[in-house]
Amino acid sequence: MKIIIPLIILLTLFSCNNQSQNKSEQEPIKEAIILPDNAIPFIYKGGVIMDIKVNDSIMGSFLFDTGSDQLYLDSSFVANNNILTQKGRTKEISGVGANTPRVPVSDNIKLEIDSLTITYNNVPVLNLNSIRGEKIDGIFGIDIFRSSVLRINFDSSYFQIIKPSDFVIPSEHDSLKITIAGNKTFIKCKALILDSLNVDGFAMLDLGSGHNLTFTSVIAHDFNFNDNITNKYSVTHKNAGYGGDSHSYYFRAKKLNIGKYTLENPVMNYSTDESGGLSMWGPMGLIGIGVMKRFDLIFDFPNKKLYFKPNSLFNEHFFSSTTGFTGKYRESDSVAGFIIGNVIENSPASAAGIKPGDIITHLNGLEILSYPDTERNNLFLQDTMELEFKIKRGTESHIVKFVPREML
Repeated sequence: MKIIIPLIILLTLFSCNNQSQNKSEQEPIKEAIILPDNAIPFIYKGGVIMDIKVNDSIMGSFLFDTGSDQLYLDSSFVANNNILTQKGRTKEISGVGANTPRVPVSDNIKLEIDSLTITYNNVPVLNLNSIRGEKIDGIFGIDIFRSSVLRINFDSSYFQIIKPSDFVIPSEHDSLKITIAGNKTFIKCKALILDSLNVDGFAMLDLGSGHNLTFTSVIAHDFNFNDNITNKYSVTHKNAGYGGDSHSYYFRAKKLNIGKYTLENPVMNYSTDESGGLSMWGPMGLIGIGVMKRFDLIFDFPNKKLYFKPNSLFNEHFFSSTTGFTGKYRESDSVAGFIIGNVIENSPASAAGIKPGDIITHLNGLEILSYPDTERNNLFLQDTMELEFKIKRGTESHIVKFVPREML
C-alpha cells in the first residue's frame, strides 16, 4: 500500500511542541575539537540549545526549533529580566495537544546571533520549562536565517552562518527541495512501515521534537495503523506541547528514506490525537531531531534547498524505551528530580511498581540531577546492570530496582 501526500494547507499545521519523550535518547560523545573561526557553538541536550543576546544586553539559553512558527519566551525569563508584557493583550497559541490557551505577549524583542538581528512583536510569553522539562529561556525558529545559508554540524555541535554570495554547493552532499510554509520547513521522505505498507509524502522538519518520525492521526487512520502494527506500546505525554497532553503508539519500522540515504529499523510513533497539531490533514507528520542529528545539514534558505550527508551518528541504533517510563526533569524549591508522567504497560518500570506522579530523586545512590546527561542515558541504555532508583511518592520514599530492557 502506498500514498503520495500533497503539501497543502500547511500554514496552521504543526507548532513544534512535541517535546516530551523517553529521556533515554543517546547523545553524541564529545571529544576535544577545534571549531572553525566562524562557528557558533551550541549544546545538544535532546535539542539544539544556544546562547542568544536579547535586547542588546540580556543573554538567554534558547532552543532552535525548525518547527516553530514564531519566537516564544519563557515567563520566568521575562520576569527576571524586567521585560514588559503588553497590559490587557493576549494571544491564542496552539500546537500539539487539544487546547488553544491565550497567553500574554511582549513587543520589541530583539534577538542577535552573530551578525544577524531580528525584532519581534506580539511574542507569546508562557511557562516553557513545564513543556520542555529542562530550563530554557525561549524558542526560536528559522526566520532569523531566512536570508542566509545555515550549516548545522551535530558531530561538533556548531552552527555556521554563510552569506549566499559566499556559499559553494557541496559536491559530497545529497540535496532536497524544501518547502517553507508558515515559517516551517518541509521535505519529502518515504517510510517503509511493514514489507507491504509504505507512506510517501511531505514531513515537517522539527528539530524541536526529540522523536524520529511522528505520523499524524490522519495518516494513522487512513492506513489503519492500529490493526496493521501489532508490536507497539502506548505513551501519553503530559503537557506535550502548547496544547497540552498528546497520545502516541511507538513501533519499529523497516526503513526511512531521505533522499538517497536509508535509515534502517527506526523507531517511529503515530498520534491518536483527535485535535491539535498532530490531528491535521496535509503532511504525513514530523521528522524530529532523532533522525536529523545523523546528518550534516546545510539549509540554503534563499534557494529553498537542503544539503545533507551522513555524519558519525548515522548508524547509531534507534532505541525504543528501555525503562518504560517517560516524564520530565524538574529542579525547583519544591521538586528536584525526574517526574514520572507515563508508565508503559509490561515494562521494567511497571513491573517494579513505578507509577505516574512518582519522582525519581536518586539513581544508584546519587542525585539523578547530578549526572551528566550522557552518563545517565548510557546507564538507561544498557541491559546487563541492575539500576537502583530512589522514588518519592507523596511524603514517603522507597527504593526500586530493575534492569533496563528495550521495549521494541
